Amino acid sequence: MFKQEQRGAMAGGFENQETETFVSEDERMQQMGFENETDPVSVNEQESAKTTLEVNTKNPGIEIKKAGTTDEYESFEPDDTFREDFRKELSVAGYDAIQGLEILSAMEKSNDTFRYKDADTMKKEIRYRLTTVKLMQTTIKDIPGFGQWSTDATAYWEVIADKVNPGFRLKKDLSTNENLNPALAIEALVDPKNNLRVDCSTALAVLEFITVKRELGETAFNELYKTKELLIEPLKRQSEHGTKKHRDANLNDLTADTTDKKEKKIESYDELIPGDRGHFMNFGNMKGDAWNAEFVLYMGKVGGKHMFRGHPFDEPMSAEKLVDELIKEYKRFLDENPLAVNEIKMQKDLKKNPDPLYPNPYANDIVGGEAPGLYNIIERPDVSKLYGLE
Repeated sequence: MFKQEQRGAMAGGFENQETETFVSEDERMQQMGFENETDPVSVNEQESAKTTLEVNTKNPGIEIKKAGTTDEYESFEPDDTFREDFRKELSVAGYDAIQGLEILSAMEKSNDTFRYKDADTMKKEIRYRLTTVKLMQTTIKDIPGFGQWSTDATAYWEVIADKVNPGFRLKKDLSTNENLNPALAIEALVDPKNNLRVDCSTALAVLEFITVKRELGETAFNELYKTKELLIEPLKRQSEHGTKKHRDANLNDLTADTTDKKEKKIESYDELIPGDRGHFMNFGNMKGDAWNAEFVLYMGKVGGKHMFRGHPFDEPMSAEKLVDELIKEYKRFLDENPLAVNEIKMQKDLKKNPDPLYPNPYANDIVGGEAPGLYNIIERPDVSKLYGLE
């Protein structure tokens, strides 16, 4: 676990945080009208949950490929029987069944289109999202370091010490030219004794591979990456604004292959679905600083607040709290870089753009229109490509 005092030393100091915790699954089940996991739940017993699970057919929602066609899809609206059967499937397999239904409902109500070749592939995506959220609660704590890319798991991984494109590449067995046991290698990377040190975006990339491995199983994961290059590197940001190029806080062009992700432009936090990936942008003049952005996973809504988690934070936190942390880092950056102060005229309220002479390059692309904040293009998993299904 990345302790608070360690994080302060590396990232300029954090004040003690007020813990924001998740409601237990049992409590959430009671809130939604379920008795418990051991008793069968009838349709009538789910009346209190119908408001949450009701379908809005005006939105694109979920589409399933028509049988016997290659590119024709039709709307898929799960009925109560489908929901109850799926809830039981998730529960028996050890998933958070209630959040699984919440994800299904969010997909149905979304103004995005979730298109799958069949219902089973849709279920795979929901399970993928659930596992990623769970790992963000647990395995993220096994990444003890924040900063430059390094690991002691060098028996499996080659550390790419490149300032522009750092990362980890899985080594090959020279006698067969095949990768060295990808399943063992990915778990070794997050073994606490191997002292993994990464930035926030690489931490999410690591968890993505672990999610795929745990969902597919060791044998299938090893087969998927038997010869295919397994390269873990920082996530890169893109833009879908036509010809407009998206730049990082250093104003460098960013390009990346995001074929295993589907990008979506959002206008409000309410469009987010647990398992979506995004990044909170800090003020735009933090050149060369690790805290110019924080990559996060959306964990869900708790107590009326949208919750996010990123590395190296110890707990999930609300958007407001995450913004406060970024502002602390911005103040620390100014303290450590006196010349940066001369570039702007400081205002008392750091939640506003520092100065018109140095406008935040992301100000118009932030949800809510105020920086720091969540960049309005988020990424959603594409399990067909993540699992090598197509």
